[in-house]
Amino acid sequence: MGRIDCASVVRPLFRSMSESGDLALTFGDERACMLALIDVLGHGANARKVAVKAGECVEELRTESPSGIIEGLHSRLAGTRGAVAAVCRFDAESGILRYAGVGNIALRTVGRQQGSFVTADGVLGYGVIRTSEKEQKLLPGTTLIMHSDGISTHFDILGCPGLLYKSAAEIASALLERFSARDDDASCIVMKFTQ
Repeated sequence: MGRIDCASVVRPLFRSMSESGDLALTFGDERACMLALIDVLGHGANARKVAVKAGECVEELRTESPSGIIEGLHSRLAGTRGAVAAVCRFDAESGILRYAGVGNIALRTVGRQQGSFVTADGVLGYGVIRTSEKEQKLLPGTTLIMHSDGISTHFDILGCPGLLYKSAAEIASALLERFSARDDDASCIVMKFTQ
């Protein structure tokens, strides 16, 4: 059975402030985990207030399915500036990743398996959203990367020799440092499924 190594990083747009509208949450251990990445529209203190509200919702619903958490966020964020988000639940014993998302949170696998996952269009807290939970079997040696639009979706992991051999924390920090935009909050969650 494989093991899980998870880490997250968040960088606010205004580096002199600690307030970011991006929120990265990881729960679990080396056998199973739940990951949630939320990007509130806008920046600064007002976006942070919405991010805190979203974080409280995820904490309350963290035992629910990924689609259940997304639906809870949509309901809880009604009347706010809104957000985009993706939620994943992974079990190392089965190798099954379940995920759901709304908006432009990027999810991709690198290493042993390479691919991108599609999230639904929309903004949480606005209108009608269509949540569909999907499932993917991951093999040991695969790394999942989730990131907000504050990190370029066009980065090439092969342009970072040796990076995938590092810890999840080192990978997340390197991606944020090297590929983050200078005009947005940025956040990243990395989950390594190791042998």
